[in-house]
Amino acid sequence: MAAALLLPAAEAAVFTLGCAVIHAQRQRAERLTVILVFGVFALLLLLAVAAAPEKGTLADVVAGVGDLLPLAGEPVD
Repeated sequence: MAAALLLPAAEAAVFTLGCAVIHAQRQRAERLTVILVFGVFALLLLLAVAAAPEKGTLADVVAGVGDLLPLAGEPVD
């Protein structure tokens, strides 16, 4: 049971830490925005690489990311 609560507790801790960092860096919003945008693009790149087939085209990679992250309103298999 404790192992089942480990991931949600870690997610909550990271979220709380992120909120604290954003609050503390309020005076440097421009710098923080650049860092956050870079982080989002890095995560998207990581998802694209994870979804990429060993051999394929860019269209295959984009389709693979769509399989990982279904859009709102799409039925999930």
